Amino acid sequence: MNFSQKLDFLMNLTNTSNSVLARYTAIDPSHVSRLRSGGRNLAKNADYLRLMAEYFVKKCDTDYQKAALNDAMQHEYIKQDTTSAETERILLAWLLDNSSLKTHTVGSFLNNFSHISEQDTGFSPSIYVDEPLRVQQSELFVYNGIEGKRQGALVFISLVLKQKEPVTIYLSSDEDSDWLTENNQFMKVWPHLLAQAVKRGHKIKVIHTIIRNIDEMLLAIESWLPLYLTGMVEPYYYPKQKDRVFKRTLFVAPGVASLAVSSIGNKSADADAFLAVNKSLVDSFYREFNNYLTLCCPMINILVDNWNQEQFSLLLDFEKHKTAAVKKTDGLSLCSMPLEVFNSINNRCLMKNAEVYSRLHGERVDLFEKNLKQYPVKDLIYLSDVRSVHSGKVSPINASLICEKPFNYSVEEYVAHLKNIVRLLQTYHNYQVFLIDDKAFKKPCNVYIKEKIGVIITKETNPTITLKINESNLTSAFWDYFNRLVDTSKTPRANRKMVIAKTESLIKQLSVFL
Repeated sequence: MNFSQKLDFLMNLTNTSNSVLARYTAIDPSHVSRLRSGGRNLAKNADYLRLMAEYFVKKCDTDYQKAALNDAMQHEYIKQDTTSAETERILLAWLLDNSSLKTHTVGSFLNNFSHISEQDTGFSPSIYVDEPLRVQQSELFVYNGIEGKRQGALVFISLVLKQKEPVTIYLSSDEDSDWLTENNQFMKVWPHLLAQAVKRGHKIKVIHTIIRNIDEMLLAIESWLPLYLTGMVEPYYYPKQKDRVFKRTLFVAPGVASLAVSSIGNKSADADAFLAVNKSLVDSFYREFNNYLTLCCPMINILVDNWNQEQFSLLLDFEKHKTAAVKKTDGLSLCSMPLEVFNSINNRCLMKNAEVYSRLHGERVDLFEKNLKQYPVKDLIYLSDVRSVHSGKVSPINASLICEKPFNYSVEEYVAHLKNIVRLLQTYHNYQVFLIDDKAFKKPCNVYIKEKIGVIITKETNPTITLKINESNLTSAFWDYFNRLVDTSKTPRANRKMVIAKTESLIKQLSVFL
């Protein structure tokens, strides 16, 4: 992360506005805004940096905030014997370290994912690329070096954009990503051109490279997310090891053009890019790509809005895998919701196909409890306060799975859900509940990880988005991240009695309203 990304991360983590930070550091709010967006460079030896470090150390006062900051910094500096002065010194050093792009953590990914809005659809004002050549069907063009490769990519996509009928674009590159990322001008134009292609009805099938480090993979997924949300992009990955000697970039638009590059080791700068518009050549490269695609697996399943039955099927299939799991929700987990509560809400909502959804939820709950008999499940949940529940302001997670219109728990339903959590804790030694506070994750996502199986991430704010990540290295990264959050938390990891006591206390307080 560079300075602006670090500042944005800290402000989101502590729910700090530009004006609040400006008052504390005695600078103008517009100055903070520009620093945060990257619109203004950081001045050397700026006096306000020490005050920023002081402010954020004070505001990162919960266990989960500290754990998230440790993860972002890749430095577990917050220990019981660490003084505030020492913490401020290390945080200040991190803010000033712009060797940057060291790491793009799971926490940063979730934070950015949670901020995606309806405007982030991948569509942008049209960008036009000057036509660099006029092509004949018999021609093959050669572009030299990295700059040539970029020029070839722009010519390729410009030829696609000239098509009157939609085509499918096939993209794959396991070369070092520098040729795509190190040129700022290219990075401004290339994503917008892909977005324009999608906007015009062209579909994209992309094979992501998983031999990159986790940071690069998360950055790549994040950069593609706006296009994923259009439903016009299918991401894949090759699940086996590759030799890393022979590398290949291949872009194909059947019937239009292809761009092919082969390089050896880290010598991609020496490789030439070949742009073909000849039909037989393009067909040949299309067959090559398809042969590769048959060896690949879907990398991410993406569901956007109106996904009740499909989402239920995805969750049910996920539940069938018997393995250890970690869940983090911004409320009470859906797996712990008893069937009678689910049906009660269903009946109030007069939901279509209520019987089908009731059956699917019942099957999922049964599978969840069967898994608990053999494997540990860590459930990070948030208990709402009495006033919010009594005033009808608490909504179940994955609410659109249960009802097609906005709704909240009744007091009876919330109490019944709490009682079932207590029952699970008393019945299954493998069930561990961690009580998190509402400051732990701003703009929260619900995350469900099954060890060595996959990750399901759901953002419920508009638009509702669900990602199911299937790739094993990314699954391991999420698994390690959330287990680390639990392990670095001061919340007693095995204090079952404490969790039961707090839950039963809330039940008792709510029971007066029944």
